[in-house]
Amino acid sequence: MAQAELPTPEDDAWSGPLLPRRSMEEETDMDITPMIDITFLLLIFFLVTSAMDPQTAIQLPTAEYGDGVDPDTAAIITLGYRQGEPAAVYLGNGKVESFLARGSWPEVRRQVLEYLENQLVQEKKTTVLIKAEAEVNEGEVNRIEQLVTEAGFSSLHIAVMDED
Repeated sequence: MAQAELPTPEDDAWSGPLLPRRSMEEETDMDITPMIDITFLLLIFFLVTSAMDPQTAIQLPTAEYGDGVDPDTAAIITLGYRQGEPAAVYLGNGKVESFLARGSWPEVRRQVLEYLENQLVQEKKTTVLIKAEAEVNEGEVNRIEQLVTEAGFSSLHIAVMDED
């Protein structure tokens, strides 16, 4: 059995390498344009579909003078106006139902004191910010101010809107 001879570069049948030679350098650039497009589409989607809850916003009274308070270092108590009833006390920022202190005044008082003590000891909050709607009676705000003093806070602020 005779072996077939392979062509050599000297033969006329030689046509070069069987497979083209690959370059040693591979392309490492990555096109991130599609990722940027998707990022912008997601951003637009969330901006368009997100809606502020108008129930949680409160209408604050206006003031001409005052300094801002950092809400990250303040325990916030919100007082919501209810016509003909005592103000609703929310243990947090805004009129969020899960923050509502429920029950008679002694029960609400106990819940507020627990909240303030937790904010002072565990959360290391240094001030209290009371946000009361413009229609809330001043006496309701004064009751919360007394609880703030009982809880041991030395700094208290009442939230107002800047007069434009």
